[in-house]
Amino acid sequence: MRRSSSLFASVGVLLAQAASGACLNYEPQLVTVAGTVVVKVFPGPLNYESVAAGDAPERTYILQLAEPICVSGQDLLKNGPVADLRELQLVLPADAQFVPTARVRVRGTLFGRQTGHHRTPVLMHVVRFERAT
Repeated sequence: MRRSSSLFASVGVLLAQAASGACLNYEPQLVTVAGTVVVKVFPGPLNYESVAAGDAPERTYILQLAEPICVSGQDLLKNGPVADLRELQLVLPADAQFVPTARVRVRGTLFGRQTGHHRTPVLMHVVRFERAT
């Protein structure tokens, strides 16, 4: 009985993904996604629990996706598939001069969370931003 229920759950996930389009892949494939960039402040070192309690504030660029996405396969650290992803943490180039705008298209490569500084299950190394029309 347990085997059949997990089979039905797997089929349900695949059908949901098929209905919303193909999943994106982890790096090295370049992908483009759209959404709104916001800046969120998260607690960092010492305990990663509370800025009010003395943890360092970490400003983080988050892309709130216009449509949920899924990511298939594995990245180099064996992070696996993720479904119904609604936010991506953006990793900007060191020389980036970026100001959040209303709607953007972002091109880059996806990778899975690796450290306590990573705030979403999947992140994007940004190659290019464009204003969405």
